[in-house]
Amino acid sequence: MKKIIYLILVVILAGSIKSFSQDGNSQYTISHKFSIGGDGGWDLLTMDEAGGRLFLSHGNMVQVVDVKS
Repeated sequence: MKKIIYLILVVILAGSIKSFSQDGNSQYTISHKFSIGGDGGWDLLTMDEAGGRLFLSHGNMVQVVDVKS
């Protein structure tokens, strides 16, 4: 009985994941690309929309990018 319930839950979960996937009609687009140096990958980022700055944390430092220029 537990196996049947588990199987039903997996099928429901798989169906719900499919409904959240992109269907090609996304409203998001890439507007700009930046090449930013540094070793390894980036940890976190946040945007200051009022000031037009992008803050990128990388290891033990933070880089600030002026997205307007």
